[in-house]
Amino acid sequence: MKSRAAVIDIGSNSIKALVASRNEATGKLDILMEKSLDARISAGIGEAVPVLRAEGIRSGVMAVVELLKSCRVHEPLDAIRIVATSAVRSSTNGHDFVAAVHAATGHEVHTLSGLEEAEGIARGILGDPALPEFESFTAFDLGGGSLELMYFEGCQLKTYQSFELGSVRLMEMFFGDPSKPIPAAQQQACARHLHETLAQGSVPLKAPLVGCGGGLTVASRMLEGDPQAAERTGSVTPYFFSKSWFKTIKPLVVDASKEDRLRIPGIPESRADIFPIAILTCDVLMHLCGADGIHHTTHNLRFGIAHDILGIPH
Repeated sequence: MKSRAAVIDIGSNSIKALVASRNEATGKLDILMEKSLDARISAGIGEAVPVLRAEGIRSGVMAVVELLKSCRVHEPLDAIRIVATSAVRSSTNGHDFVAAVHAATGHEVHTLSGLEEAEGIARGILGDPALPEFESFTAFDLGGGSLELMYFEGCQLKTYQSFELGSVRLMEMFFGDPSKPIPAAQQQACARHLHETLAQGSVPLKAPLVGCGGGLTVASRMLEGDPQAAERTGSVTPYFFSKSWFKTIKPLVVDASKEDRLRIPGIPESRADIFPIAILTCDVLMHLCGADGIHHTTHNLRFGIAHDILGIPH
C-alpha cells in the first residue's frame, strides 16, 4: 500500500502540485506540499479549431519540470502521477504537449476524460474537512478550458456534466479586448450563453452551491486585501462568498479596465484578463441554483487523485 504520493495537475490556467501522505493514525490525508505555477497552456482553445500554441506548450513543460523538482524534495515518493484536463483533452495537438512533457521528465501524462476528471474532483471535494456536511449540494470547478458541474446526494456524486465554458475559452469567444472595460453587450452575451447552456444541462441546479477553481482563489486573495468586506456585504470569508459580496465587486471587476483591475489587491497579472468571466460565471450559477453564496473549497482534482492513490476514503 502506498503511503506518500505526488500529484501534478496540468490545468488550463495553472499547473499545480501536491505531495501528500496517509496518516496511519487517523487514516486521513496529510499535506506535505502545495505549489502552483501560472502557465496558461489554454490560449487558443477558444478558436474554431482548438489548438495549444507553441509558447503555451513551452511554458507548461517548464512548469511541470520545476514542480517535479519541488516534489522530489519530499522523497521517498511511492507514486508520481501527472494528469492533464480540458485544454489538453480538447485541443487538436494535445498529444504534442503530452509527448513534450514525457521527453523532458520521463513521466507519462494521463489525459483524463471528462468523467475521470469529475470523479477526481468529487473525491477531493468530499475529502475537504473544512466543508460543511451537506446532505445534497451542487458543485462546480471552473477552469480555463471547461466548467465541471456536479450534483451530490447522500454524500455521493450523483451526476456530473462537463461544459466547454472555461474562462479562457469564453474570453476568447466573447471579449474583443479584455484589457479594456468590457462593454455591456459583451457581458450580456456571455452571461446569456452561460445561462442557456447550463440551464439545458442534465445536472440538478440546487443550493447550497460549492465551488472551486482559480477564480475563487483570486476572490480569496481579494478578501485578504480587503478585511472590511464582511462588514459591508454580510457573511463572507475565504470559505464562503455571499451573493451580496459578488454584487458589490462585480462592477469593480467587470466594468473596469485590466489596468484598474490590477489596482485591486489580490488580483494578479496572470488572471486580470479572465477574472471578469469567473465573476459572471459565479453570478449565473448562483442565480440558477437559487444560492445565497458560494462555499469555497480548494480540495479539488489533485486532492481526489491523492486520495485514490493512497487508498483514503472520503
